[in-house]
Amino acid sequence: HHQLHRLPTPPDSWAMCFYTTLAEAAELAIETKRLETERLEDRQSLSLSVSQSPSFLRGLFSGGTLAYEAVLGLQAVLSPLYSNVPITAEQKLADPLVSQGHTILDLGEDIFTQGRLHPMMDNDLRLRRLRQEAADPETGLIWLDVVLGEGAHPDPAHELAPAIAAIKQDRPDLEVVVLIIGTDEDPQDVNRQMEAFAAQRPPSSATPPKLYSISPAVSPQSLSLPVSQSPSPLPSPPSTSASNPSTTVSSGKGLRRCRWNGVPRRVGMRS
Repeated sequence: HHQLHRLPTPPDSWAMCFYTTLAEAAELAIETKRLETERLEDRQSLSLSVSQSPSFLRGLFSGGTLAYEAVLGLQAVLSPLYSNVPITAEQKLADPLVSQGHTILDLGEDIFTQGRLHPMMDNDLRLRRLRQEAADPETGLIWLDVVLGEGAHPDPAHELAPAIAAIKQDRPDLEVVVLIIGTDEDPQDVNRQMEAFAAQRPPSSATPPKLYSISPAVSPQSLSLPVSQSPSPLPSPPSTSASNPSTTVSSGKGLRRCRWNGVPRRVGMRS
């Protein structure tokens, strides 16, 4: 005779279970029904919570490339998703001046830049939209990019960091993610920008803004920012060369060092 062992609890997913007695089979049926009921109640409770207190992502990007990539990466996991740089017709934002659902904005589009400088050079438009989104109780997370380099704003963190700190003072529950694109050789210096954002301390009840930088690899000791224990919520830049895929090389204090398309890169994070 083949010996059959009783499972302690029904597995989460299974096609067939074997038990030695009818009593054990009956116990399995009862336990399975109990688990299904609990899971259904959990799903209903979660659905009710979401419907009562919606929490949407609002992405405020200074240019179209990162905004488009954000839509491309998020469309599989967020719904409803709208943008003024949509990939599908259903994603088209009816009014770029008013967000709805999960919204990704390219603030460099003509509707925003007529009569004013591009948002890479002038933070005024983004500061006003940042406050507008923070005032919306449906906003749960704000994601913005900071692009460094020649021709960009000389010190974006000097204006953006205090604004984010003020928003966190009013809304400690609001999450803010800042993606910084630059190098330590840019006029703005990516290390100095990250330190300026990190120096803005929110109230003790609020979570600090999460900082992500994309720049050439440097000494991991250059920043004393702790590495987040959770995976990055932002998709890694897609590889454009089949021969040079994105691979993680090493990690250090406050930094995660990678190679993207064969080029050493560093991603710095603050949890």
